[in-house]
Amino acid sequence: MGAYVWCNLGDHEKSLEANKKALSLLPGNASVYYNIGVNYKELGRFEEARAAFERAIELMPTADRHYAAMAELLIEQGKTDEALSYAREAIRLSPKDSRFYLLAADIAAKQRKLDETLEFIRQAAVVAPRDAKVWRQYAQLLVRQKQYDEAIRACKRWIEVDPNSALAQNLLGTSYYGGRQFSAARAAFLKALQIDPNYGDARLNLAHTYGQLNQSEAMHGELKHLAETEPDTRAGRLARQMLERGGRGSAR
Repeated sequence: MGAYVWCNLGDHEKSLEANKKALSLLPGNASVYYNIGVNYKELGRFEEARAAFERAIELMPTADRHYAAMAELLIEQGKTDEALSYAREAIRLSPKDSRFYLLAADIAAKQRKLDETLEFIRQAAVVAPRDAKVWRQYAQLLVRQKQYDEAIRACKRWIEVDPNSALAQNLLGTSYYGGRQFSAARAAFLKALQIDPNYGDARLNLAHTYGQLNQSEAMHGELKHLAETEPDTRAGRLARQMLERGGRGSAR
């Protein structure tokens, strides 16, 4: 079996062995060095992985994936400053590939550089406006930052791309809730449950929203439903706790 097949099967020892044989036949092949770097990385042999990726970059300095792989390796080692420089180089080489902006955003988030994280995701949205993953990551970050108006807009774009996403509707409801637009939040949570009736978090959020709208009977109905039908889930346990406290809680 070839190195690629072994790699896909998750056997990186055998894949590495096959790649080393390939390297003996193709000693100047950048792709083989890249593959060896992947093998070493998956085996936790980070310094050897780095050496392989560096050689791949030396042999083919215009290959974006080589820089991205190095960035991902450096993230695992906690070397985020260096990782970001490699991610930026991948972006420079392929400025229309949203994956590299998201990689840079992940690094910036680990550095707690939230403005920079948002900017990378915004750039990803510009180059890939139909990528649901981009809008999801953007909306989630905006909610964490309590930038609810912008989060609402991001969720709506996400829903345009993926209208059957219960997660998108739930996050839209959370954004409305955070902005104290409770009627709109209720509609979004109901839509999430229409898409996925078993979405416990959306039902719990709906209960919170009914509470804010002073619809106590509806709130207790949702909480009781969760506590009875999903007693062992996080949402079910929280619903039971809320019932015990008289229904107090908040959407998330």
